[in-house]
Amino acid sequence: MVNATTASADISARPKSAEPKSAREERFESQSWDALRESGNPVYETVRDIFPDKNPAELPADRGVYHEIDLTPGTKYCVTRRWPLPRDQVKAIDDFFENRRQAGH
Repeated sequence: MVNATTASADISARPKSAEPKSAREERFESQSWDALRESGNPVYETVRDIFPDKNPAELPADRGVYHEIDLTPGTKYCVTRRWPLPRDQVKAIDDFFENRRQAGH
C-alpha cells in the first residue's frame, strides 16, 4: 500500500534524468500481452498456448522437490532495493497479492 511518506520518498528518490511518467506509462502499455497479441509478432504465435488467459485460483500440486540456498555461516539475510518502485508497479504488485489472498493462497 502506498502512503504519503512512500509517495514523497518515490518522488525525491527519482533521478532527474529519469524519463517522464507519461513516457514510462506509454512504454509499459507497449510491452503488454495485449500489445504483443495485436502487433502480429511471430513470437506471440509461438508462445500463446503456454500462458493462460487468467491466473489459476490455486497453486499447482506439490511435486516433492525442495530447494535450499546454503548461506555462508555468519552472514545475514538482507533485502536491498537500488531504486524504489514506481507507484503503478507497487499497485500492480499489491493487487496481485490481494487477488492471491482472496483466492485462498
